[in-house]
Amino acid sequence: MTSKNVEKKKEPLGGIAVAISMVLAALFLFLNPSYLGIVIVTNTVGTVLMIFGIIGLSIEINKMIGEKPIGFDDVGLGFAFLVFWAIIYHYFGGVIVNWILLFFLFFGLYGSVLGIAKIINFVSFEVHNKKQKWLRFAVFLIQVLGFGATILQYLTSFKLM
Repeated sequence: MTSKNVEKKKEPLGGIAVAISMVLAALFLFLNPSYLGIVIVTNTVGTVLMIFGIIGLSIEINKMIGEKPIGFDDVGLGFAFLVFWAIIYHYFGGVIVNWILLFFLFFGLYGSVLGIAKIINFVSFEVHNKKQKWLRFAVFLIQVLGFGATILQYLTSFKLM
């Protein structure tokens, strides 16, 4: 393996480390809402870290798999738009704000649905190599569990659930 190939393989690892660090820092902030002095500030910073962490992790996983993009980046961006929409809608609801937020709701749903469709296509695509099948299933399962845990965390931290 040439040094360029080794560098390309290592490239996503730094990004994954940054993304996971952001998610872990966000979880710490959600568990300690008064850490930054004001609860709303702590929740906002935690949400921003979580959004960027999820988007970054999604993009880096797509890079690591090395095939055509499988949808994690679409789900991450769609979810980020949906979280932004939910927070603004919950705290600043009003007719004019709702009209403006309709853009974020639509693109959030579009990105999430498109990404989920790509992921389902990726997982169900027939691969003859057994190791590759298990790798695809493991990546899919980890992403789904992480996505679900993140949604629950957002809903509980902003008292939307």
